[in-house]
Amino acid sequence: MFYPKSVAVIGASATPRKIGHEILKSLLKFKGRVYAVNPNYDEILGIKCYPSVLNIPASIDLCVIALPAQKVPSALVECGKKGIRYAVIVSGGFKEIGDVGAKLEREITSIGKKFGIRIIGPNCIGIANPKIGLYTFFQPEDFMERPAEGAISVMTQSGTVGCIILEFLAYTGIGLAKFVSYGNKCDIDEYDVISALKNDNDTRILVGYIESFDNPNVLSAMKEFCKNKYMIVVKGGRTKEGTSAVKSHTGALAEDYRVFRGVIKQHGGIVVDSIDELKYSLKIVNFYYELIEKFNGKIVIITNGAGLSVITVDSIANSKYLSLASVDKKLRSSLPEYAILSNPLDLTGSATGEDFARAIMGVSETSDGGTAIILNMVLQDAPLGGSWQTMISAIKQCMEKTMILACADGGEFTMGVTRDFEALGVPVFSNPVLLISALDKVYENVRWKRYEKTGRD
Repeated sequence: MFYPKSVAVIGASATPRKIGHEILKSLLKFKGRVYAVNPNYDEILGIKCYPSVLNIPASIDLCVIALPAQKVPSALVECGKKGIRYAVIVSGGFKEIGDVGAKLEREITSIGKKFGIRIIGPNCIGIANPKIGLYTFFQPEDFMERPAEGAISVMTQSGTVGCIILEFLAYTGIGLAKFVSYGNKCDIDEYDVISALKNDNDTRILVGYIESFDNPNVLSAMKEFCKNKYMIVVKGGRTKEGTSAVKSHTGALAEDYRVFRGVIKQHGGIVVDSIDELKYSLKIVNFYYELIEKFNGKIVIITNGAGLSVITVDSIANSKYLSLASVDKKLRSSLPEYAILSNPLDLTGSATGEDFARAIMGVSETSDGGTAIILNMVLQDAPLGGSWQTMISAIKQCMEKTMILACADGGEFTMGVTRDFEALGVPVFSNPVLLISALDKVYENVRWKRYEKTGRD
């Protein structure tokens, strides 16, 4: 599925911005052979065009079908006769539109089984593997940036949510391993994806948008996957109204959310409540993939802004597993006299980067390796904004032992500092409430992993 040597685009178009054109254009960097199929053209984008896959004088591993729904069955039959084993059907107009579409979907499913074709979709944007330049997307690169190669894989029933996650990865510099948008999942589903990625050496974290589970085997596959890797899931269709929307989106029947959440957590997944919380959880796990296993749920807040930290403390108090750590009184001698020695460790608005550096070093040295530091920074304050670079050395020294998470929000200057921090390896978040919620869920999963390995959390 992820390593074809040849791809054919059925329904390729010479018209820019049409789906068949943009899919073919997305495949121009593919490291294998690409073929265009459309009886109306001899060549598209410099690629020879054939009237049918049956006319292509070579074997095809994967086809991408971008045709009106009514034409998909006959095209799929030709793929079967050609011996093609995988088909991405991006076309909509199947069970998500009602009985007529559902009948068409049953027909293509039957054709797939008859010829041994594994189908991704219909009603999807398909797959990606940056390692070989494989993208079946109809989203142009100037509209949707592609992430670099990396260790995060994505599975999603929604192409829209997939696009959001892909651009988030690209913007934050987090790399992509594999991507699957499977839409109505008439054949390939979560079980197939998780099973394939369980042994994928490129994948460390799997994030998913799921509307329903239909295959009971998915839970055992998930548990095996999560023993050594991380999975973060957000569910669509958590309310009566959302369930109705799910049915019109992919034709799926959504489960009760409380049951879904409990079952996923019991099998090792991290269940989040929004796309933003998924992004936060992903950043935490990605930046501290190794160190997160030592986290003990204890937090020390270092700040130059009391209000932001009050909100953070409230969120910690309302969390399920997190708590404030004690601050060693020995730190007093290394801090400025205006610092308030407690937790939060308030350096006040007079704090400089040097003050933060001493506080970071002191907390890291006097706490065990399982304690996390949250830097609540008001970078708009002149003393810190003009000297924040001076804390970099301290952060570098402490990062191997201590998880350091930063929280800051603001305009262009703050966003620039944020990018510098993340280039250093420190994730930065703008919403302290969401940060604590995500960290709480990640820590709950860390406890699950410990219990699975040792019988203790």
